[in-house]
Amino acid sequence: MATNWLNRPEQRNAFTPTMRAELNAALGRFEHDDAIQAVVLTGAGRYFSAGADLSRRGPDTFWARPDEERPGGGAPPGILSPI
Repeated sequence: MATNWLNRPEQRNAFTPTMRAELNAALGRFEHDDAIQAVVLTGAGRYFSAGADLSRRGPDTFWARPDEERPGGGAPPGILSPI
């Protein structure tokens, strides 16, 4: 089992594009480790996550869905897809 922490408790673990990239990288490493059968995603502090971090309000506040990022559709390997 592997545990990944959202570690921005002072911002209630509000999710940023940087966190998305880091989480995708970690999940990619876990995917190639046969010893890991489960991944626990948790948040530091009192809250799991407040959702998207809206403090920047720039073009990267929300990102395109992974299937919209590539011609022909389909999420690139290791990218989280929306449910």
